[in-house]
Amino acid sequence: MPIFMVSGPGEFELIEEPNGRGMREKGKMLLRFLRPLAEPPKQIIAIFGPRQTGKTTIVRQALSRIDLESRYLAVDEPETDEFRFGPHRIPSDTVETTFRLPQARRDTEWLVHNWEAARRAAERFGRGFVLVFDEIQKIDRWSETVKGLWDADRASGCPLHVVILGSAPLLMQSGLNESLAGRLEPLHVTHWSFDKMATAFDCDLPSYLYFGGYPGADRTFWGHIVESAVGAHLYNTAPSDIRVFYWRDRKSREVDFVLQRGSQVVTVEVKIGPRKRRLRGKEAFEQGFRSRLRGSVLVGDGGLPLNEFLTMPARQWFEEV
Repeated sequence: MPIFMVSGPGEFELIEEPNGRGMREKGKMLLRFLRPLAEPPKQIIAIFGPRQTGKTTIVRQALSRIDLESRYLAVDEPETDEFRFGPHRIPSDTVETTFRLPQARRDTEWLVHNWEAARRAAERFGRGFVLVFDEIQKIDRWSETVKGLWDADRASGCPLHVVILGSAPLLMQSGLNESLAGRLEPLHVTHWSFDKMATAFDCDLPSYLYFGGYPGADRTFWGHIVESAVGAHLYNTAPSDIRVFYWRDRKSREVDFVLQRGSQVVTVEVKIGPRKRRLRGKEAFEQGFRSRLRGSVLVGDGGLPLNEFLTMPARQWFEEV
């Protein structure tokens, strides 16, 4: 997947041919981000997903590849005293412009102040401007404010592109549902799966768990680490019609994970090292939900190897079990 630079309205310039799967994955996301910037603004670009998944990196790399002025604002970082257009390419017939801004709380007034400054820049430069708000969900009533500003820009034809990033799913989703439906180009970023990490970086399983935030430890702790990795994988790969949850009855019998699609369910149990035990919870669950049970998956000792399980998306268990 080649990587392009936006060089003008509707124009792309080839600047890099990625090698390997990791670069191809990055190239796909960069291209999805760059493509709307090559046209007049039509929708707000919304990038959301957990922390440490590369959202900010994607945006910064993309901004360095476009021939448009831009402004990146992180809601959760201390504010500088300058509003600088750049630091990317400045057209030869313009000069870099700096405005002094007062220190301000990160509220809707701050959001409007920066948006209006970006509007003026977009009109002055003529070719457009890109305004980025990172962690926007930390501003109270952000969605209503963004809706009003965006609708006004569309009415006036202002060539301002707006990008919002967020890492709190519930706060972001509530804002998106409240007032911004139909105004967004959503890009969802998740943690890298094991198979992509293995292909891109020759990453083995312990390294994948470590760099995913799970440090190596003894076998008892390792069992909990593996269970967390299994849960994260199921959550990240489950489409919208599959629910992932945990089950426990009044006798404290448990099932590590249950997948539900419609009326069908699949149990997923993790069995590693000293966590070996009779799977009483699995037996009780399957007895109580026999008519709805699509199948069962055992990960680890005596079952599917963990590295193989981490290459299989959640939907596969409803297709193959």
